[in-house]
Amino acid sequence: MTLFRFNPGLSRLFAISGQPWNGFRFSAVLVQVALIVLSICGVMASAQVETGQIAGTVVDQTGAAVPNAAIDIKNLSTNIVRNTVSSESGAYLVPGLEPAIYQVTVSSNSFKPFVAKVEVTVGSHLFLDAKLSVSAATTEVEVVGEGGGQVNTQTQEMSQVVDTEQLANLPSLTRNPYDFVALAGNVSGGDNSTNSGASAIAQTGSGQNQLNRGVGYAINGQRESGTEILLDGVENVSIFSQSIGEDVPLDGTQEFSVITSNYSAEYGRASGGVINVTTKAGTNSFHGSGSEFNRLSAYTANTYGNDAGNAAFLGSGMQGPLPNPKGTYTRNQFGFAAGGPIKKDKLFIFESRSGRACVAPPRKAKRFSIPLSSPRCRRTFRTITKPTVKPRSHPRA
Repeated sequence: MTLFRFNPGLSRLFAISGQPWNGFRFSAVLVQVALIVLSICGVMASAQVETGQIAGTVVDQTGAAVPNAAIDIKNLSTNIVRNTVSSESGAYLVPGLEPAIYQVTVSSNSFKPFVAKVEVTVGSHLFLDAKLSVSAATTEVEVVGEGGGQVNTQTQEMSQVVDTEQLANLPSLTRNPYDFVALAGNVSGGDNSTNSGASAIAQTGSGQNQLNRGVGYAINGQRESGTEILLDGVENVSIFSQSIGEDVPLDGTQEFSVITSNYSAEYGRASGGVINVTTKAGTNSFHGSGSEFNRLSAYTANTYGNDAGNAAFLGSGMQGPLPNPKGTYTRNQFGFAAGGPIKKDKLFIFESRSGRACVAPPRKAKRFSIPLSSPRCRRTFRTITKPTVKPRSHPRA
């Protein structure tokens, strides 16, 4: 699985001269056009659903509103700045912020600047009130959150954020980021599972679905298909199977939130909950990582059912090889993630790729023999070789 993210920040487009084109120039123009199309698509996709926002009120020392105050919100990873001004009531709102740490600077002509650092998580609504003073010292406040772990006192939404640190440190057998949806409250096994972890259909012949829907978990007791899945603000649900539309590499996932109740109308269509995933993006620094996860059957135990069958075999006094030996396999999961600037403070790129290779011996068909002299064999062949006599009707003379 490959994740490619293109982050545009260019303020001007490339110019194309009117001179005759050669092969190299034509190729360069095609590359430029492709970059422009990717830039437009990236902006349109990220604008459909905001990933986070910062809002607040600007007041002076007496609590009176400060209108027309300049607010600069700077992404410390990319140095991209968003600008706005406070309204007549001193309020401001900056939506559509990617998950990152931001520096908020509030300034007005007659006051000293107010500087604060805050962390915006996916789908978060932060409120930061700025109190300006006339003293000589610049007011600096650091309100950096811990991966969305702070209590939400501003909206009625009930959610939990699974941040980058949890994704990197918690174990995952399949390297699937959606495995960590189970960390949130009101989440249980899906329609095709039982409390023992086995398939409901395989164990009891029951179950609402033969395959997993959604992310494989039921939220608030609803069906798996009632879960809305968002990827960078775009719906990521397969229309026909109601499962995940596009898998995301674990190394390419920034964080995601599990919204279980009281979500706003911008999400919609979800009867159970919302999984809002955001992917990593390039920054002003080059970063990369590689991974290889190896699983060998030599380091694993046999299954409970196989051990029970082998114990019954040995307890009956029978001899010979065990009827249910442990299977053999080799599993390798590998991948990499890399990102950085194409043009600092303007254009960034990030790519993540993951793969899997499993080696297991082919299953051998069980062979059994029946002696030809056995009664069962004689009855079978007698039935097959028995002649069939059809009565013939003779016409009357």
